[in-house]
Amino acid sequence: MARKIYTHNIFRGQRNQSFGQSSQIGTTYQETVQFEEAVVLDVIVNDSHPSYNAAGDNVGVIKFRFINSQQYLSEESLNEAFPFFANISDYPLLNEIVYVFRALNRWYYMAKFNTTNKVTAQALFGLNAGLESVPTSGQDSKQKTEIADGGSEIKQDRTAREERLGETFVDKEGVYRLRHQEGDLIIEGRSGHSIRFGSDQETEQSPNMLIRIGPNPDPERSIDDSEFALVNEDVDKDLSSIWIVSNQTIPLTFATVGSDTHFESMTEKPGTLDGNQIVINSDRLVFNTKGDKFLASSFLGTHFTTLQDHTVDADKNYKSYAGLNREVRIGQDYLITIGRDYLLEVARDKTSKIAGATIHQSEGNHSIVANKIFIGSLKDETEPLVLGEQLRDFINQFLNIFVRNAATLTLPTIGVGPLNPAVVAQITALQTQFGITAKGSAQTQGFLSQNNFVTRE
Repeated sequence: MARKIYTHNIFRGQRNQSFGQSSQIGTTYQETVQFEEAVVLDVIVNDSHPSYNAAGDNVGVIKFRFINSQQYLSEESLNEAFPFFANISDYPLLNEIVYVFRALNRWYYMAKFNTTNKVTAQALFGLNAGLESVPTSGQDSKQKTEIADGGSEIKQDRTAREERLGETFVDKEGVYRLRHQEGDLIIEGRSGHSIRFGSDQETEQSPNMLIRIGPNPDPERSIDDSEFALVNEDVDKDLSSIWIVSNQTIPLTFATVGSDTHFESMTEKPGTLDGNQIVINSDRLVFNTKGDKFLASSFLGTHFTTLQDHTVDADKNYKSYAGLNREVRIGQDYLITIGRDYLLEVARDKTSKIAGATIHQSEGNHSIVANKIFIGSLKDETEPLVLGEQLRDFINQFLNIFVRNAATLTLPTIGVGPLNPAVVAQITALQTQFGITAKGSAQTQGFLSQNNFVTRE
């Protein structure tokens, strides 16, 4: 299968020579790679650039001018170079200086030169203007180097190109170089982000990795009023931080410090954040799983403290388990809304302390089922409740005794006399049946409840 050759893989003046092919066919090819400093005139950083090609394979390509060997050449005659590193995208800005060399039949460039010792930009403004074509009769250097068609605003405007770093990028103030410690490896971006592969100098060089996005706007600087000042990361004041440390104390200030809710439910509140840990600090944290579960596991405990709301929502089941105690304290209202059934299972005791009234409203049955039920006390059994059906049966039988023997209950003319012995026998039998002959027996039989008790006022 033939290999596809793009036009940018062919050098100027060698358009019949493919990528990687030597001009010395059949002979031993040996060439010493030479590097030369070049100033960057244009950079294709993404697909919004006018020179981004249809194949999309020229991202990172720069137009450059050799500082020593391409003085006074028109811009149309200048070459383009590809980034040397394939997996690290660190493209230069306009007017920055790079090393350019020729290999595999095309130009490559290395990383930008450190010309300012800052982390934001390394531009040498005005350098390209001094290397441009000398004005000739009827045509000045601007006209010779201007791209008439398809060029960006910067490419068409020499003044803008010579005084700017790119289409939108500016040299941001307030971005300082991090203070380096012995043995550190630090990667710093141009806008105030950094990754430090460092160590804690106070704990036997314990390794750490500090990630910072957005620097502290008012840091403690090594030199006041200097753009070359050195600063340290600040886990509290940097805009977003991830600190991954070992055997190190992190001076984080919790957002809830000073409030009544700060670690209120914790029995062992942390004094310092020390040891092996990962601390994330920002204005907002978002954890999202697109297709599976979110799992959190902790050896000693999980603790949430907030100055405002704490909510848990679930489309399906919500379950919680506590091996020992569960405690809920509510400052104001406590509302439970159940769509269907509500089941509460307690292995041992449940106690509810209400300062005000307790109201239970139910459109259906309201049942209280227990071995013993006490109203007004916790365990006083001296006053059992009366069973309704048993009491009604007793009263009915008692009244029937007198109704059936009404003819024998007339008072004699000589005064009050004894009841008919037959009536007395029936009342005695009823008394025995319902257990009211003695209070001691009333606790276990008759129409008095064995399970429900009330305290009499």
